[in-house]
Amino acid sequence: MKRSVGILVLCVCIIGPASRASAGTIAEAKEIDANGTPVRIGQVVTVSGVVTVSNGTFSDRDLDVHIEDGTAGLLLYLRNGADIEAALGDSVVVTGIVDQEGRTPRRNDTKLSLLSAGAMEVVGRGAPPAPLAVTAAELAATAEPPLEAYEGRLVRIEGVSIDPADWPSDPGADIWIAATDATGALQIRLDRDTGIPGSPPPGNPFIVTGVIIQDSSNPLTGYHVWPRSRYPDFLEMGDGSGLAWVDPQVVETDAGEFDLDVVLEGNGADTIVSFEIALPLEDGWGWNAGADNVALSGPGLAGASVEVTESGVLVTGAAVLDSLSRGIVTFENMTPPAAVTASEILVSTSVDGGILEPIARNPVIEALLPLADVVVNEVFPDDGAADSSDAFIELRNRSDWTARLEGFTLSDLASASRCSPTARLAFGESDSIPPGGYLVIAGSASGFTARFGSAPDVVAPIAPLGRVGGEGASVGGVDAYEAVELWRGAVGGEVVDYCEYKSALLAEEDICTGLGGDDDAFPVVPPIGYALARDEDAGGQGASYLDFVMSSEPT
Repeated sequence: MKRSVGILVLCVCIIGPASRASAGTIAEAKEIDANGTPVRIGQVVTVSGVVTVSNGTFSDRDLDVHIEDGTAGLLLYLRNGADIEAALGDSVVVTGIVDQEGRTPRRNDTKLSLLSAGAMEVVGRGAPPAPLAVTAAELAATAEPPLEAYEGRLVRIEGVSIDPADWPSDPGADIWIAATDATGALQIRLDRDTGIPGSPPPGNPFIVTGVIIQDSSNPLTGYHVWPRSRYPDFLEMGDGSGLAWVDPQVVETDAGEFDLDVVLEGNGADTIVSFEIALPLEDGWGWNAGADNVALSGPGLAGASVEVTESGVLVTGAAVLDSLSRGIVTFENMTPPAAVTASEILVSTSVDGGILEPIARNPVIEALLPLADVVVNEVFPDDGAADSSDAFIELRNRSDWTARLEGFTLSDLASASRCSPTARLAFGESDSIPPGGYLVIAGSASGFTARFGSAPDVVAPIAPLGRVGGEGASVGGVDAYEAVELWRGAVGGEVVDYCEYKSALLAEEDICTGLGGDDDAFPVVPPIGYALARDEDAGGQGASYLDFVMSSEPT
């Protein structure tokens, strides 16, 4: 049964000759002595809390989750546990051994090592707790037993500055950067698995949110900030602050008139009093500028005024502080361009007494061609008989008109990932499938030709179809599952179709539970002579609702 998210009760249970401990909190479970050593180190406890760092954020191999219960935060760890579901805001109950990390970058960080993959249960879903406001000086203070006040907690620090030259341009880097606020110095760790390295640096000053992790030879010092993402864990302050997004994000080129919402949120520290939105009319988006075609809503715009400009609006008298006081500008009766286009909507904001400055990341709206009925029709994984480059994916156009694939993306699961798709092929302007036709995407022309005797229509370095033990998501450290997805737009946009396949021995259930049913993945078998499909013409029904074939030859 699901329970509502809140401050959950902690039960501490000591295994062994000692009797059961009394009920308490996470703070009691991770209590430290005068030397900074957990007093329950080596003991088995059961704790409850809400996830503040989701699985897969800092590692694509191990379980690496943080939870809080209102009294303290705690790291949960399990080697090769990347496939365990633990999303932001989940309420969980977990059993493990109280431990202390001995290696950098987490020296002396208290953690709970899970006993098994089944030792964590999700009992509810909701919003994560708000971060705790702290300063650099507070993080620099020596811990006072019985508790390290901030270790494992999600925190927020305002007025932070860095040297922009320290920001890593290499997306594959793990790096520490020095920062300061008004009270002193702090260290921020940018983990490569978060996607922060290689992103644009924030402008000074900014607000940083992250979990506090210890890395020090002294068990009572060395508390550092680990952000989880570039947005929204780094937010600009003052003029140019705020986050914006649009709805819808994707419009078909033949959609006709539609209404576009531009949503603006503040950073929680600065109140946005005015902002300007400029539509990308030069890219072919149409809007008849006028007061009759614009509307304001949301609590942050209750008393605001709007002035229509040539390409958008100027809003004054706003009071947008955070997500609860967001403002929404609706541009009514817009029309999309005739061609495939991805366009930035330019947003500038200012605080009281300031001037309009561009925000750090503008929202993007895409125009895509009308959607044909395209499906993942056939998958040929590497069966070990030849080089893996002979693996292929076949798409079928079930429409009566040509399917133009510009703006589509094909993805699979990256090696040893939990359930995060990785783009393998972005289709271009010349890629299309005739009515009722097929398109084969292979690892290489030579591998495909050597196996099947003719070149595919499209050759791409995709190679997502390895055998179990190759790519995909892992179970107990062994890769045992794969999911191929066709997206309209970039990965993370709209899923057009997909197929899943897995090892029946290693993966009892589908790992990517967000795809289709809970158990609709095809078993991985030697593909020679094997077919499992829904043949609509014959009225057959396979193990999935997908029109999908795994066979020995391209259709």
